[in-house]
Amino acid sequence: MSLKEKLVELAENKKEDIEAKKAVDFWRNQADKLHNDIKTWFCGYDGYIKFDSTKKIIDEYPYPYEADKLELDIKGGPVVILEPVGSNIVGAWGRTDLYLSGYIANKVMLLLMKDDNDKAYWELRKSRKQEDRFIFNKEVFEDLLED
Repeated sequence: MSLKEKLVELAENKKEDIEAKKAVDFWRNQADKLHNDIKTWFCGYDGYIKFDSTKKIIDEYPYPYEADKLELDIKGGPVVILEPVGSNIVGAWGRTDLYLSGYIANKVMLLLMKDDNDKAYWELRKSRKQEDRFIFNKEVFEDLLED
């Protein structure tokens, strides 16, 4: 390989790393926004829901990074966990798993998607079936908690 070919290859690799970092930053920002939205949705439940955030290390390309894990401790009920999975997800811009503490086998996925206008939204997926996909919002979250 000539020096020029090597330099072109290095430049392409650098470009891929920059794009991957942008994807990670986009997913983390959207996950933070989701957590803030959830806290806003339930701000009137003061004393009944306690919010707690911890850092989780995501070890994926292009480098390991931290993302926030959100826990909703429902007084007299379960702890609801939103656990970040990563941004390197086929068919989505990122994924967060939602489950009750102790019941990870019953988790559902929140996938970060973009519509035709490039607007980001979260999609709840209970299974692979089309009828088990919902745009994630306060009403969908409340219905999920009531089940």
